[in-house]
Amino acid sequence: MDHELEKLEKKLAKALGAAVMDFSMIAEGDRILVACSGGKDSSVLLHLLLRLRERAPVSFELVGYHLDQGHPGFPTDVVESFFSSSPTTAATP
Repeated sequence: MDHELEKLEKKLAKALGAAVMDFSMIAEGDRILVACSGGKDSSVLLHLLLRLRERAPVSFELVGYHLDQGHPGFPTDVVESFFSSSPTTAATP
């Protein structure tokens, strides 16, 4: 991974971890649904939550949900491929 990308990921992960702790957002045994449209925001959120789960002091489950917004020409196969390669439970409509 490129150095600038690593720095950005670390900065985002630190901010996410701080928000989760400050607001008690995740507790032991929680099941968290992450709706992913395929855009950058939701994809990065899911990625960061997966990384957080690896080092969090509590155990929680992530469920990825592909929210297809029906934009013409959007490659939904990319999102489906992302879900099949990530260690989450995938939910479909």
